Amino acid sequence: MHLTVYQRLKRKIGHKILIKPKLMCLDRGVLSICFDDFPRTAWTVGGSVLAQYEARATYFASGAFCNQTYLGMEQFTDRDLMEVREAGHEVGCHTYDHFSALEVTTREFKNSIEKNKRFLSERLGCELIESFAFPYNHVSLQSKIAVASQFRTARGVGTSLNFNWIDLSEVAGINLSLTEAGGYSAGQPGFQDIAKLIAQAAQHQKWLVVYTHDVSDNPTEHGCLTRGLENLLIRAKQAGLAIRPVKEVIAA
Repeated sequence: MHLTVYQRLKRKIGHKILIKPKLMCLDRGVLSICFDDFPRTAWTVGGSVLAQYEARATYFASGAFCNQTYLGMEQFTDRDLMEVREAGHEVGCHTYDHFSALEVTTREFKNSIEKNKRFLSERLGCELIESFAFPYNHVSLQSKIAVASQFRTARGVGTSLNFNWIDLSEVAGINLSLTEAGGYSAGQPGFQDIAKLIAQAAQHQKWLVVYTHDVSDNPTEHGCLTRGLENLLIRAKQAGLAIRPVKEVIAA
């Protein structure tokens, strides 16, 4: 998505200011896997891989996508949402309309969040939704303040692990599509070495948060390879990382 100079400035200011600083102390490294939006394959394929390795993840849902096709991909259904919750995964919140915080007013952004919370509540009962993820990973100072008052944690984007002082209003998330798990190669722009990140998280008791969208043998540019997700889980377990949904890491 193309951003204007003004929008890029708003995003830069938003990144700089910590709204909910928190000192994080872990007794072991942790991996949290996030699926954004979420396409059906994140559950029908990704969920099967997670179950094989007894791992649980966080699925961020935008209500407007339910039972729809978006960017050529079949999105989650009502039944998928229930199955995700019943399997012990966390269901997190996007904006209902998948609004970017940089393209709508703060009021529109907040209203879309409230609409999505109602959507999720109607399908999941009175379950408390604790985690939020910014659509497109777009943040502004105003949107971070708005989200911080409604959710325990919000995830954004980043290129590093979470440790020491972190901002619960914008936890750093690594784009799994820019790693070998997404079919990306070293030397390509923005490449992230997932093996190195896992090793660092294990050695220094840090929190590695990754996010992706679809999961298949032929994923989109925003997705992850099936074998890539499996290799991620194998490496994380071999390194001794705990694999937990976002809300459980913060609760602990």
